[in-house]
Amino acid sequence: MPVFPDAWLNELKNKTDIVSLVSEYIPLKQKGKRFWGCCPFHTEKTPSFSVSPDNQMFYCFGCHAGGSMVQFVMQIERLQYGEAISFLAKRANMELPSEIDSDKLREARAKKERLYSVCKDAALFYHRYLMSSNGYKAREYLKQRGIGDRVCKRFGLGYAPAGFENTISYLKKKGHSEQHIYEAGLAVKRKDGSLYDAYRDRIIFPIISTMSKVLGFGARTLNEDEKPKYINTGDTPIYQKRENIYALNLIKGKQIKDIILVEGYIDVISLHAHGVENAVASLGTALTDRQARLLKRFAELMYICYDGDDAGQNATARAIDILTRENIEVKVIVIPGGLDPDDYVKEHGAEAFLALKDSALTFTTFRLDYLSKKFDLSNIDDREKYAKQACRIIAALDPVERTRYMEYLSKKTGIAINVIREQCGAGESVHLENNAVVIRNNSEKQADYESDARGNVEATLLACIAGSREVARRVSKDKRYVDSTIFTIGGNRTIASQIIASYNVGRPPDVAIILSNTEQAVDSSVIRAMQEQMDEAEAMTTAENCMLKLQTMGLLEKKQRLLEKLKDADDETKPKLLIKISEVIRAIDELRKA
Repeated sequence: MPVFPDAWLNELKNKTDIVSLVSEYIPLKQKGKRFWGCCPFHTEKTPSFSVSPDNQMFYCFGCHAGGSMVQFVMQIERLQYGEAISFLAKRANMELPSEIDSDKLREARAKKERLYSVCKDAALFYHRYLMSSNGYKAREYLKQRGIGDRVCKRFGLGYAPAGFENTISYLKKKGHSEQHIYEAGLAVKRKDGSLYDAYRDRIIFPIISTMSKVLGFGARTLNEDEKPKYINTGDTPIYQKRENIYALNLIKGKQIKDIILVEGYIDVISLHAHGVENAVASLGTALTDRQARLLKRFAELMYICYDGDDAGQNATARAIDILTRENIEVKVIVIPGGLDPDDYVKEHGAEAFLALKDSALTFTTFRLDYLSKKFDLSNIDDREKYAKQACRIIAALDPVERTRYMEYLSKKTGIAINVIREQCGAGESVHLENNAVVIRNNSEKQADYESDARGNVEATLLACIAGSREVARRVSKDKRYVDSTIFTIGGNRTIASQIIASYNVGRPPDVAIILSNTEQAVDSSVIRAMQEQMDEAEAMTTAENCMLKLQTMGLLEKKQRLLEKLKDADDETKPKLLIKISEVIRAIDELRKA
């Protein structure tokens, strides 16, 4: 993450003014010291979105989005931290500070800009060729696939002419060197070092970033017998397939509830052509963690709609694992008859496709069905084997979901529901005799609750530190702060350290600047707490109470971790864990008495 000088960020803040910035996206009306409007991040009729010109921060009391100018741009424009800073700098007519650059970084940036330029000129060349008389054959092919001129223009589709030097010759006339043409993936090098066009007599699909830069290309043959059917730009200094999503640039700036993830370029284009405009493709079926994190910036509900063949189903199972690791809700659209999205929407229309979406499987149902294909369910032994493996999936769910899927599994296998419940361990608690230790199945929900509670307490402590030099001094010398036990959520400790550092050099902290130099999403409770005003005596008392609560929460978290270990502990380890648990419980009791 680039770190920008405070002085430069302060100048950027002064030239930006968050009220002016937000007003470019939503109308604001002043009430008292704040400006109010309807939140751009969720649907509402009564304004709950506030902007404070005093501290240059925003906060929504409805969806709890909040932060500085940087967090606002990151959310509204769906940008990463460095991209948001660049966006604001360009808006303010400011150059990025040279202090963050080394000669190597400056050279790399210049090279990337040259490659972006090569790819942009190539995309224009391919598109103009497609729309010219020379592209008649390619346009007819696309029309047969239901893709007309309007859609070609929307996606910037092109056609690479036959021949080995058409693209290279054009780009050289535009002033690009052979080296840059090669590095952009637009040319292939022969053994003698000479170059020839990478794409010939193929439909071209430009891959465009959310910053509207052409990164690379996909290319499809017009001849169904030619192999490979598709060729794609390999990794280059400006393009890595594992980090990009096709057509995500067309979603940027829209407020969408979900995204439909498909396999290929044509699937995306066909769905968009029929009005389903939240479809994107993963540039190959092997979805990556980085692509999942990119998708999460735009929506937190994904519908996977890969092909129904074995490869597509295997890819769906892998994608579910990757997306759920990023806490993205996942559903699976199942297309009947083994059709792909392109074929189905052309044959049945958008309304029928959206009906399939409405009846999409939960990812747990898909996993259970996908697992069942490995067994012959007409055979009693296979049904039992399947049920045992399926119960492992179900046992990991929360109680409400578990009940639903135990009934589903019972019907699918014909095994009695009470047997399925016992196999899944549903509703059971583990009681250890002579010890006040009970392990329950709601540990995940309890962890979520405790995380929210901790977040609120950490946020209140941050507000106390920001509002009082004396509180900041005392907290910075407290053993609990030094030992890193009281700030554990997100970037809270970094924020606290920067606030304390500001006081240490004799100046009040500028919270908006501190948040502007924070890449991580700022917890909404921090923004909310910063809106409150406390006198020094109140801040001191509140800070001490917060540290005591956080110390107690730390011990409760430690106890929970020990209880989790106890579930799988052997007979030799259990007594040692029980002793540790007892010690933690005594420490908690002593703190509560304090």
